[in-house]
Amino acid sequence: MSENRLAYLFQCYFDRTASEQEKDELMELLRQAGNDEQVKHLMAETWHRLEVDQPIFSPEHSKNMLLKILQDGLQQEGPEVAGTERVPQIAVVPSPIVRRGWFRFPGIGLSRGG
Repeated sequence: MSENRLAYLFQCYFDRTASEQEKDELMELLRQAGNDEQVKHLMAETWHRLEVDQPIFSPEHSKNMLLKILQDGLQQEGPEVAGTERVPQIAVVPSPIVRRGWFRFPGIGLSRGG
């Protein structure tokens, strides 16, 4: 498979113009270890071209995702802390959309972005 075909399919998928057949073909190519380096390169290129001014999710979709994350976090029990009830494990990680923002994800370690 040519590198051009993988790049084409990747771009179509990212642009949300890929047909079901193209999506299936891309997923098969992504499973092949021989394409790992090109996939990493395509992802890095795409990330650098991404315009952060553009909304990725609608406000309603963003709200629903946050509520789901918070609900899932409350359902997971965290570590025992002396003198407190069990608390959910929630990590704070940098938002990929707002470069200096924060998102919370349940069940993963704590990290700070910049």
